[in-house]
Amino acid sequence: MSDQGIEEKQGILIIDDDPEIGRTLSDILNLEGYHPIVALTGKEGIAKVKNEDISLALIDLKLPDMPGIDVLKEIKKISPKIEIIILTGYASLESAIDAINLGVFSYIQKPYDAKELIMNIKRALEKRKIETLYDEKEIFQSLIERSPLGVSIIDKNNCYKYINPKFIEMFGYTLKDIPTGKEWFKKAYPDSEYRKEVISTWINDLKNAKHGEARPRTFTVKCKDGSKKVIYFRPVTIGEGYQFVTYEDITERKKAEEEYMKQLKSLIKIGNEMRMNLELEKLLQNICETITKNLGWRQVILSLRDYEKGTSQPFAVAGYDEKKAQEILSSPPVPIEATKRFLRDEFKISESYYIDHTHWGEMKKYPGELIITPAKNSKPDGWNEKDVLLIPIQSSEKILGFISPDNPVDGERPTLRKIQALEIFANQAAIAIENARLYAELRDERNRIEFYIDLMGHDINNLNQGVIGYLELLLLMHD
Repeated sequence: MSDQGIEEKQGILIIDDDPEIGRTLSDILNLEGYHPIVALTGKEGIAKVKNEDISLALIDLKLPDMPGIDVLKEIKKISPKIEIIILTGYASLESAIDAINLGVFSYIQKPYDAKELIMNIKRALEKRKIETLYDEKEIFQSLIERSPLGVSIIDKNNCYKYINPKFIEMFGYTLKDIPTGKEWFKKAYPDSEYRKEVISTWINDLKNAKHGEARPRTFTVKCKDGSKKVIYFRPVTIGEGYQFVTYEDITERKKAEEEYMKQLKSLIKIGNEMRMNLELEKLLQNICETITKNLGWRQVILSLRDYEKGTSQPFAVAGYDEKKAQEILSSPPVPIEATKRFLRDEFKISESYYIDHTHWGEMKKYPGELIITPAKNSKPDGWNEKDVLLIPIQSSEKILGFISPDNPVDGERPTLRKIQALEIFANQAAIAIENARLYAELRDERNRIEFYIDLMGHDINNLNQGVIGYLELLLLMHD
């Protein structure tokens, strides 16, 4: 009886035109724990290969519809990994040579010995298993070698047995630098207190580790070049106490999360300031300063439109020295129409407009001064000092103005996420402007009402005095 236990039975295809042989072989294979599949013709056998999971085929050379050698060729075309054993009552040197050249595992002459046949089947399947494992190993190693994650394999004695190219790229350490965990902990965590914390966590996780279960952790690692990276670790215990560990660099993600939290806090702060009824000028100035402090821009200009005059003019700035700031704020207004040529779909990202330096010839037609600030950390495909980004301050009815940030700290072109963050602050500016307008209208209305009440009060007093005087005169006349 086979020792395959509860494992899935391997399919063995029997291609023989003698039904009795098919039944006999099926009985033998069933007893050995295999799954026999019978075909009485070559074409039927080829169809079975296409539709069923088959590990090995037993083929008779003499079939009613086609030669067994041709069947062998077709099967190898369909599934090269299937092992083949030839069973024939018409053995010849020529057919044996052909079969061997086509990659058959063995060539057995009928009548065959059942034990010999089973032995050949087991050897053929063992060969297939080894080749499959080797192929899987090759695939696995290839995947690890090209993995976007760092990978290491550590044995039960805490010795590093393997690190992939991404690991070396990520940290700079090779197996010579970190042959064991001791060297890794010392180099990756030079601060003794932090190292103790990491080691303690690693040991406790190992004590409670279950086979195949990931134990994710996040630590800050010092690389060989002295830089620090925030790394997401996923150690998994595999066979014989080995640890399979993947390393993901989440430094930029953490920075983005921190930036997001800064932006969120800034929004809350501005919202609180709006509820405190701060003056519009101060509130818009705070928005500009928040953009330079927390959104990654070195300079920003906020302009507002005056629809009664049909002009636009800078109202608040941040990131410039005092002289330049005053120069910008005192610049003459420009016609609203002058900005319309830039509000085109070809420049649109989200609800904003990014006009890169390749359109500088057109931008020079703008009647107002175009502030050019030398770009720091400039990159070939990054932000250019002649790029312009316009974030509309939009009410429900019209554009109230624009926020125009300049000189990004990272030197990159604006991404959708960065633009959308700016748009949130532009919305806050729009709310503040609308609130200020409504407040001004309410204040003017209140003043008008107070004026009319005061006027009416004077008129009533005059009337009362007239009536009283007339009554006094009548009394004197009566006396």
